[in-house]
Order: sequence, then C-alpha cells, then structure tokens
Amino acid sequence: MDDTLIKMILNSVQDGDLEKIKSNIIKFNVNMNLLIDKVNQQNAFFYCALIKDDNDALNICKYLSTIGVNPLFKDKHKQTCLYYTAREGKYLTSKYLIEDCSLPINEKDIYGQNPIYYSAREGHFDLCQLFVEKGSDINLEDNFGQTCIFYAIRQGHYNIVEYLIKNGANINKIDKRKQSPISFASKMNQEKIVELLIENGAIRSEKKGKDKNKHHNINHHHSKIEKKTSEEIEQNKKIIMNVQVPKKHILVKIDKNGEKRPLTEEEFDDFMKKNPEIDNILNNKNLMKKLVDEINDDDVKMCDSWEKLARQLMNVLWKVKDAELFHKPVDPIELHVPNYYEIIKKPMDFSTVKKKLNNYSYTNLKEFCEDMNLIFSNCFLYNGINSYVGEMCSKVKNEYNKLFAKYKLDKFL
Repeated sequence: MDDTLIKMILNSVQDGDLEKIKSNIIKFNVNMNLLIDKVNQQNAFFYCALIKDDNDALNICKYLSTIGVNPLFKDKHKQTCLYYTAREGKYLTSKYLIEDCSLPINEKDIYGQNPIYYSAREGHFDLCQLFVEKGSDINLEDNFGQTCIFYAIRQGHYNIVEYLIKNGANINKIDKRKQSPISFASKMNQEKIVELLIENGAIRSEKKGKDKNKHHNINHHHSKIEKKTSEEIEQNKKIIMNVQVPKKHILVKIDKNGEKRPLTEEEFDDFMKKNPEIDNILNNKNLMKKLVDEINDDDVKMCDSWEKLARQLMNVLWKVKDAELFHKPVDPIELHVPNYYEIIKKPMDFSTVKKKLNNYSYTNLKEFCEDMNLIFSNCFLYNGINSYVGEMCSKVKNEYNKLFAKYKLDKFL
C-alpha cells in the first residue's frame, strides 16, 4: 500500500472521527491491522493516544480491537500504545488497554522503563494511581538505575512523589550516578520535595574522607579538634552563611531518551584531550571570568535543547491566523482535491511535525526545517503562490520565519 495513503488513514484516527475512519476503510478497502507508520513503527492504536478527547480515544480503541488491530504491537522504542496514553494523560483509554486488552504494565522499553514512568514525569496523578492499583512496579530501575520517583521529582510533581512514597517507593535508592532521590531533588531545586523526603525518612548522604580530585593543588591542614563555645559556633555559622559558593559548571550530553546527563570522568578526560583549547580556558581563571562576564541572558536561554524551542515555536505558530490550514494532513475527499497526492509526493503538516518533535524522530534541527519548508512549498506548488490559499500560506510562513528568528534557532544549524 502507498505510504501516503497509510499516513492519511492513520492521521484520520488521530482526528478522533470514528465515522470517518470507517468510511476510509470501506473507500480504500484497507486492512487496518496492516497499516504501519514506517517511520516510527506504530500502528493505529498509537494514534489514539493523540486524540484530544479521552472518550473518543476509548471508543476508537474499542473499534480497532473489534476489527482485529493488534493492541500489543510495539514500536521502534519497544513501547506499546499504553506508554503513549500514559504520557498523554488518557485515563479511560489506559484503563481499557490494561483491563480489556491485557497490555503489560511492567515490561521494559529500550530505556528500561515501564508506562508509569511517563505518567509520573508528565504529572498525571490519576494514571499513577491506576498503574499502582493494577500492580505497576514503582521500584523498577531503568537504564540509569532510576525509578519513576526520580522523574516525578525532576518535574516537581509533589503530589505524585508523596503518593509513590506512601505506596512503597524506595526513597533511599542510589542510581548509577550515585544520586539518591533527596540529592536529586536538591540538585533540581525542589526544596518542598526535599522536606517531604526527609519527613518520610530519606537519608542525606554526607561527603566523607579525602578529596578525590587529584588535579587540584589543595593544601590540607590537619589539627586537633578543639571544643568551641556556643558563641564561637554561632559566629562560625554566620561566616559560613555569608560565603558565596561558586557555581559549578559541568559538561553534559543528551542520551537516547532526550535527557541531559553529565559526562563521566572518562568522557570528560577524553573530551579535554581532543579539545585542548577548552582545557586551557577552564584552567585560566582570568580568561574564564572574562568569557562568563560576556554571556548575556539570551545566550543562557540557548542552552535549552533545540527540540524544546522548536516545540514552543510550533505551539505559538499553531494559533496564528490561517494556521489551521496546515493543522492536519490534506484530505482529498473532504477538500475536493482528488489529484492532490498525484501532484504532492511528500505531504507534510503541523500535527505530523509536532508528533515527530515529541517522539524525538528528528536527528537534528535541519530535518525539522526541511519538513516546515516542505509544508509551505507543497502549498505553493498545488495552489499557486498568488492564489488566495497561497497568500494565506505566505502570511503563515512569514510568522514562522519571525518565530524562528525570535527563538534564535539558527544557532543550532
């Protein structure tokens, strides 16, 4: 079957119109069980997760089951559609998939995670409750040695952290980076969660022993410990509180899950060997200070991943005047343009771009730009640049270019 037709029918599932889905099946005489999105290796069930209304998503899932579509199908991340309904907050649909379709809740994907990780990360409290009630392992460790409580902590979801603790989450778990939930919460500046963890018995790890950093020339003075008066202790506290601790700068890399993590010592040493000019800057305090002083707020904002900025761009662009023209794939039947796919060989639309951003399907910003330009060039090709639709397209494209400049995405090209 033609890839374009497959994509069109799968996107009609995402629209949440059951009658339209049935009409397409009859019109094109398709077996929905054979319709697979080749890019992400997903069947129609995955598209149900993106339906806005949970009830509509549930009804379409039930229909897909009756016509033989496999709900246990796994995509390229070894995830079932349950991971996606958990992420998108579809409670009713998730409940149906667990109870009626027997989707597993403790199988690991390629990141070593089960579905509750995604509802915990996105803050879907009701879904976290559902997964726990159905037997989800909240102490399951992923590839980083972290449990789902780490992901709730990262995003500051206090109520979910509290719920997980009450249901037996290990609050003293140490991950592969030697972090416990309380040290992780401190690093994420989640002070309320730090207090919550302490109240429930979390243990703060204390630094002991000698300084292990052999690359710094530090003089250690050893002396006998003397008893201090209460006045001297208070005075020392005031001195310590007034000391400004320098900010710590670390190098990070983005892993397969789209998460940022610090470089290991081996990776850091290897990076410095390959980049002696950076090593020289880091060890030259005067030069380092000069560079830091020159950094402005706009530069700091660019530390965000390009995907995050691109998603922000798409959210704004989605709402501009005439943008609805590109919200979803062109439907030749609805728009009375039967020859559309004869002329447009590579269709593209905003909803597909947003989905690819959310699934980290883009390898780099250039691929995102190519899809966006494809949307506008397709419109000009089919309608003509001077047509009424072409003029609408030009206005939306101009807004896109303005937003691209506003978010300074060109720095990532």
